[in-house]
Amino acid sequence: MNAVSRAALLVLLGLLAADASITGLDGDLWWQRALGDYVLAHHALPQTLGPATFAAPDARWLPHEWVFATLWALAARADAATVFRFGCVLVAFAALTIDALRARTAAPAANTIALTLVVVGMLPSFGMRAQILAWPLLALVLLALETGPGAAWWTIGLAIVWDNLHASGLIVPALVLVYGLGRALTQRRWSIAAWAFALAAATGLASAVTPFGFGYARFAAEWSVNPATSIITEWQPISRSALLMFIGPFALFGLILVGELRGARLSWSQRFVGLALF
Repeated sequence: MNAVSRAALLVLLGLLAADASITGLDGDLWWQRALGDYVLAHHALPQTLGPATFAAPDARWLPHEWVFATLWALAARADAATVFRFGCVLVAFAALTIDALRARTAAPAANTIALTLVVVGMLPSFGMRAQILAWPLLALVLLALETGPGAAWWTIGLAIVWDNLHASGLIVPALVLVYGLGRALTQRRWSIAAWAFALAAATGLASAVTPFGFGYARFAAEWSVNPATSIITEWQPISRSALLMFIGPFALFGLILVGELRGARLSWSQRFVGLALF
């Protein structure tokens, strides 16, 4: 990593820290605290929503964010909210650092612009929230796939960790599959497609290595079509009020498109993964 990239990362770290100090506590933290306290008190995970959820008490629930909730409960009991808040900053910074390493052969200016746009996309959903634990894991999954077929098998372990931290880990099989199909198309070797299907299946089974077993993926699929998702900001259609969340991704997409038109072609794997994530 060159000096320009290191300086950019330090500036971006400061930006994330400033955002954390301004936004303070996240509105979801009260129920995260309740979940964490339950885990610490009972040494088990709840199976249904509690009475605090007055609209749907006793509804079936898979508390997939239990690790984050337990850590937050421990921090709150120790009066260490500030430490926890800046720990979240370091998690986001870890994702940026891994992305910088993935792009270490890029021109310093291009790397800095890309990292800055990634932060612009991060900030609207950044905070003391469980999903930020997924950000460095996404970067590591992509790094493993890009390193080669041998390193790609590390995605199984990464999927297990990710699934135990947040349900967004269920996207790993799709990422593995589209990346592998892209490699197969580039190299015209359809044995690579078979390898991609096998690895995607293995990362899919990782969701069973959680406290929820095979019910995890089913619950996530059911939740994705639940009407309650209509009130979740990150799940909303693009609107003027949520435009800031899309500025970074759209700018990156535009730069990639310009690069393609000017001859800086991406591999098929990169195209497929980019479209899948977009």
